[in-house]
Amino acid sequence: LTKLVLPQMIERRSGHIVNMSSLAGKLGSPMRSAYSGAKFALIGHFDSLRLELARYDIHVTNICPGSVQTEVDKNALTSTGNSFGIEDPDIRNGMTVSRAADRMLAAISNDKHEVWLFGNTLQKIVCYMAQYMPTIAKAVTMKQADKLVQNAEKL
Repeated sequence: LTKLVLPQMIERRSGHIVNMSSLAGKLGSPMRSAYSGAKFALIGHFDSLRLELARYDIHVTNICPGSVQTEVDKNALTSTGNSFGIEDPDIRNGMTVSRAADRMLAAISNDKHEVWLFGNTLQKIVCYMAQYMPTIAKAVTMKQADKLVQNAEKL
């Protein structure tokens, strides 16, 4: 899609690309390695693209939502292609869709390079720790690794 619209944006010397990623693209979580890897890659790709397109006055915003109250948990597919059908309590207790949309629009309107949308206080603490105290965050996460995997396997 980016390759499709980019030539016109470059010709006009204006535009804004919005990448919908995830907090999972900022830090990995158990049982979601492929998802996390894909989201990390998207963020890196669009960060690089932002630098390449700056001379054309084309802006790029990475949006990284955490838990948002959607049906994504129930509609997820298993490895067999069947509907997962199980409610994730983090999603049920996450940010409302309307609040997430308002925060996204504000980030785009204010030309933010990246916005993190936290579904709960724990997501906020963990993300800030990972960003500003990565060694401590990794140590704490590793101490909790078995418990995190067991909780994820229950879903």
